[in-house]
Amino acid sequence: MLFLRSRDRGLWDKKLIGCGVKYLHMASTGDLLTEYHLQAGIAAEHCLAKSFEETDWSSIYHQYELLYQIKKNPVIKLNMAIVSSQLKNEAEAIQTLEELTRDKELSRYHLLPATLGILNLKIKNHQKARHYLSEAKKK
Repeated sequence: MLFLRSRDRGLWDKKLIGCGVKYLHMASTGDLLTEYHLQAGIAAEHCLAKSFEETDWSSIYHQYELLYQIKKNPVIKLNMAIVSSQLKNEAEAIQTLEELTRDKELSRYHLLPATLGILNLKIKNHQKARHYLSEAKKK
């Protein structure tokens, strides 16, 4: 999320975004909902928001919930926790992420401890933040 927060959206290619949204709408006819529809919908929410702060985090969270039903993947769960933190559920997000630290698939994934470090910084738990950020550097 830090990456998205610091982007200058004025530099984004609005014509290309419009083209992507057009194709997303064309692909969303019918009864089939795939992980690709949801991933494109999440990307569209980010691209169409006028600013990071105006992003529709509730919609993104709902799309991640649907995506997780289709594809039970710990990275999707991690992303859901990140979005949850944007909805001001930092404690819930940290709890979810700490549960994910036991997932073998994420044992070498640096973004999990990095995210835990950043969220702990947000809630001013500096000792845990230091621990997790140190872990992220090791991976």
